[in-house]
Amino acid sequence: MVEEGEIFPDDFFKYDTKKYKRFIDRFSEDIRKAYSQDVRNLVQNIKKKPGMRVVYCGMGGSAIAGLLLQSYIDSSEFHFEVVNDYDIPGKLTSDDLVILNSYSGNTEEMMSCYKTVRREGSQLIIVASGGKLEDSIVAGRIPFLKLPKDYQPRAALPFMFFTVLRLFEEIGLVSPKNEDVKNVLDHLHRQSLDNFAIGLSEKLHGKIPIIYSSKRLFSVAYRWKTQINENAKTVSFANYFPELDHNEVIGFMNKNGLYHVVMLTSDDDSTRMRKRMTISKELLQENDVDVTELHVKGNRLVKIFNLILAGDLTSYYLALRYRTDPEPVNIIEQLKRKMGPYI
Repeated sequence: MVEEGEIFPDDFFKYDTKKYKRFIDRFSEDIRKAYSQDVRNLVQNIKKKPGMRVVYCGMGGSAIAGLLLQSYIDSSEFHFEVVNDYDIPGKLTSDDLVILNSYSGNTEEMMSCYKTVRREGSQLIIVASGGKLEDSIVAGRIPFLKLPKDYQPRAALPFMFFTVLRLFEEIGLVSPKNEDVKNVLDHLHRQSLDNFAIGLSEKLHGKIPIIYSSKRLFSVAYRWKTQINENAKTVSFANYFPELDHNEVIGFMNKNGLYHVVMLTSDDDSTRMRKRMTISKELLQENDVDVTELHVKGNRLVKIFNLILAGDLTSYYLALRYRTDPEPVNIIEQLKRKMGPYI
């Protein structure tokens, strides 16, 4: 997975005016803190029911933790879905559990979902750093998991993923994952990933990054895409095998831009899938599309978070190559202001 990158020019770091890299530097420590939290009091009144529906609601940086949890956990004993919209589809019951995640606590789509949950009387846990959702818990006596402040939502992923994982453990929805988490902390090879990311960011500079993976790892590919969008402030896309081989792959015949495909593969891809990915890579290269493959091994959680950290670092260095401050998301903030307050 590792390849040598150039020595990154020191003067590029001046574009990180708000020191966004501090979040990446404490990625492992944030995982440790998040997973070690005692959440027993939060879930003491939450009841696990056979075949219950568990709905994780979130937008943007808050949604990705739910999508990654879908990729990781075995939800054969309960129905687990992620909602990133104003409404929760279908009919909720009092047995269902909704995890409402809004880093700011003010996301209007989550305020809308909150009203639905309260109306239907479902079990509810709120995950936020404050805001209107925190204000709402006093009267409703709702379990509230408080996230640390002063993060960009996308940078708070370790807290959003691993604290919700702890909630699921305490409720009895999943078995304890102590060993998996320990393996993650033991195998996040920051320096080698840093070298890789510097080299890959050079290849992606001036190109449109497209991230491909199996469907099992698509939440990780999507995280790469959104991190490139928010950190580097440039367009990126993501898709998954085998579906992309039935449509998107032929779109490279008449290219109208410069593309670089990043292919995320792992040792649990099936033999047939590996063959498909290899052939697809060769066909892309024959059509003058650059491809970089990242292959990861280990347990599923190690694979997921090694790839995530590699993507976060790559998007960070790509931002600096574009002479862009990775932390602010001005257009998103402008859109929120133009939308006005949510009633």
